[in-house]
Amino acid sequence: MAALRLDLIGRYLRPHRRTVLLGAIALVVVNVLRVTIPMEVRSVVDELQEGFSYAGVLRQAGWVVLLASTMGVIRLASRQLIFGVGRQVEVDLRQRLFEHMLRQEPDWIQSKGSGEVISRATSDVENIRRLLGFAILSLTNTLLAYALTLPAMLAIDPWLTLAAVRSARSRKNSPPSAT
Repeated sequence: MAALRLDLIGRYLRPHRRTVLLGAIALVVVNVLRVTIPMEVRSVVDELQEGFSYAGVLRQAGWVVLLASTMGVIRLASRQLIFGVGRQVEVDLRQRLFEHMLRQEPDWIQSKGSGEVISRATSDVENIRRLLGFAILSLTNTLLAYALTLPAMLAIDPWLTLAAVRSARSRKNSPPSAT
């Protein structure tokens, strides 16, 4: 049953695979920059211990601001691309639904009730749009964040990485504290 639903989702996404791919590539760039920026800040701090140069600090700060600005622009583009696919699928679904309704007998609407048909035609299709855009964005972003952040953390300090992961896991499994 789940394979059938994934196949159905895939069928609606297939015409938009290029846009989904561009959005995924943009997310890769965003996540690479998300890891790169703290490493650049670390490098700047390390360089400051060797000697202080006001011009050097401004140059490095400008570089970090440029990276962060680039990340923001690309993040915006990725969201536009991926949420745009959800909107395109919504348009396709609405068109198919409308064409299907036109083929129905007039008494079909009366038996179902026009309010029921209108409600399903609007809210269900909108929920699919929200799900597709958000699900694709969140799943891709989460996988990339783990795939890029964990190796960077391990390169810095494997024991600290292990402690951080264990701490996050234990917080997730513990009941919330009453404050």
